[in-house]
Amino acid sequence: MISVVIPLYNKAPYILRALDSVARQTWQPDEVLVVDDGSTDGGGELAARFPLQGLRILRQANAGVSAARNLGVENARQPWVAFLDADDEWEPRFLECMEQAALQWPDSNAVFANFWAMPACHIARSPASGPCRKLTDYFRFCLRNDGGGMWSSAVMVRKTILEAIGGFPCGVAQGEDVDTWFRLGCAGPIVYVPEPLARYHTGLGICAHHPVDSDIWRTYGRLVATQAIPRKLQSSAGLLATEQRLRHIGSLLQFGDRVEAQRKLADIPWQYRWRSCWWCYWGALQWPGVSQRFWLRLKRLHQSVYRWTHPLR
Repeated sequence: MISVVIPLYNKAPYILRALDSVARQTWQPDEVLVVDDGSTDGGGELAARFPLQGLRILRQANAGVSAARNLGVENARQPWVAFLDADDEWEPRFLECMEQAALQWPDSNAVFANFWAMPACHIARSPASGPCRKLTDYFRFCLRNDGGGMWSSAVMVRKTILEAIGGFPCGVAQGEDVDTWFRLGCAGPIVYVPEPLARYHTGLGICAHHPVDSDIWRTYGRLVATQAIPRKLQSSAGLLATEQRLRHIGSLLQFGDRVEAQRKLADIPWQYRWRSCWWCYWGALQWPGVSQRFWLRLKRLHQSVYRWTHPLR
């Protein structure tokens, strides 16, 4: 029922840990595909020698994580695909709980679980306990969790649906997975498993040196233009896309690019400017002499009010 896809690029120190977490699953997958994306550190050879039933190594010239995941999905033989990054790991019951949730809601397109952010052992999503639930509005769930929803090492997706929405976007430097989950959120039901069943090993990465960005805003524009967002999700989808754009604007301000921040701020539709803290960033641009801490406190206050008045469904 489940194929596991692990994209691998120069993660030799961690790939055996990831594979070991697959080997320790209470329910074993039907196959495990490690996609070696042109690694130069011998990680592909390490993975190939790991004793795991159903393990296959796929190799390609370096083309990025999206291309690696897409190649794995293309070669997957099972109807469901679970993703695991090479430097992360699963708890032993991950696949068991994911498959049970998929069987409980056979009309679902994806199942995603809560996870631990390491090394701080911080539970990433709320709620963090209780029964599995089918979300009536995936975007509202993300808004209740500071924009966070599905995460690439704690998600299982129906293969046909992932292919139908176009897979992972190639050529996107950051946020390629978030963009994919946004499109998936428009495509049908998604199930949330509150139990933390994976471990995300955080690192510096590209976001420590460049403004945080993702393709959600551009993707949202295309989906609106093609009327691909269901009516009942249009408000929350627009708000989430706006929140992600504002996150990028805040990052631009942090890195001192006020001109680009001003340009992107002007793109936000009027109906989202109050609800999405647009005015906080506008104020920061209009009055640069005012402490940035003041604007951030106003932003946090607004977000608290929003969560209080929009309960999770």
